[in-house]
Amino acid sequence: MSDGGAKRVPLARPWTGDAEAKAVAKVLEGGWLTQGPEVATFERNIARAVGSEHAIAVNSGTAAIHMGLAALGLPPGREVVVPAFTFPATANAVMLCELVPVVVDVDPRTYNMDPEALAGAVTGRTGAIMPVHQFGLMADMEAITAVAQAHDLAVVEDAACAIGARSPAGMAGTIGRAGCYSFHPRKVITCGEGGAVVTDSRPVEAAVRRLINHGIVTGDGGATFTGPGYNLRLPDILATIGVVQLERLGENLERRGRLAARYDAQLADMDGISPPLVPAGYTHTYQTYAALLDTDVDRATVMRFLFDRGVESSIGAHPLHRLPYLQDACAGRTFEGADRAADSALCLPLHPEMTEDEVDRVIETLEQALL
Repeated sequence: MSDGGAKRVPLARPWTGDAEAKAVAKVLEGGWLTQGPEVATFERNIARAVGSEHAIAVNSGTAAIHMGLAALGLPPGREVVVPAFTFPATANAVMLCELVPVVVDVDPRTYNMDPEALAGAVTGRTGAIMPVHQFGLMADMEAITAVAQAHDLAVVEDAACAIGARSPAGMAGTIGRAGCYSFHPRKVITCGEGGAVVTDSRPVEAAVRRLINHGIVTGDGGATFTGPGYNLRLPDILATIGVVQLERLGENLERRGRLAARYDAQLADMDGISPPLVPAGYTHTYQTYAALLDTDVDRATVMRFLFDRGVESSIGAHPLHRLPYLQDACAGRTFEGADRAADSALCLPLHPEMTEDEVDRVIETLEQALL
């Protein structure tokens, strides 16, 4: 069955307009297209917005978590604990640093790292913990930090979805040694592509800046190549989009929260599905609105029903323990929470320019799918 020509409800859509276009035009007219004044402004504004001492802009969220980990200087072979339900970039960044990802289960109600599973995974080889603030809800950073402090471990937050999120422990990205944001078009704010590392540590900041720019350190004597590095710099053309986007962060989050509340109210009494859990004292960015289907509901059938009627949806994140290159390392262990999330999470449309009528249309179509 088709949607009869009705306008589709997209899963997500970046909120951009004339302000971004004018900012890009100004950069093009100025002729300084990379690592110029717009990058510096963007970095200052990020640091100010989240309450961090330093922010370093990079060209993707993956680059941010890669560099946040690399800046720790852990020796090859050390272990980094990561959640089992996330985008593969989380584990990939660990492996690109020649470190070993140790996958632990998640709480399927929040989609975030289970602190008890984390505590049981720490060994003498563990060097760091990388929690993910999945879909924009912060992990239990009080419990995770307690484990880290007990074993003298660094924490690097994968806050790709969570700029602006809060918990009783503080703001996303500012609690660990480093925090890492993404500015991909699916994220809360976007540069088209981009990311940032935030930190209160001067050595971490210096290491990230060196690594993203060919290993260069600039001092009174000029630029010195101190060792191998990457080219992960963010162009000014993209940074200027981020500057404009960041100015609307508060309004963006408010709009997302209002739409999520409308979803919550209507899903609360619907059979076969539960709205996402937000614990007391937490704020959610709703980068993604991820509901949870009951175990007896076939998600593929529901998604096909929605799609045929003009409503986009997605599965959310991925179970790392099922990836071919991590299966052997995870063999013999169970990941009940991650399996539940991987098989039953249903991400529904939500973006700042979405209308309440569109939310109602999604709900009505979903209700039909679940009959």
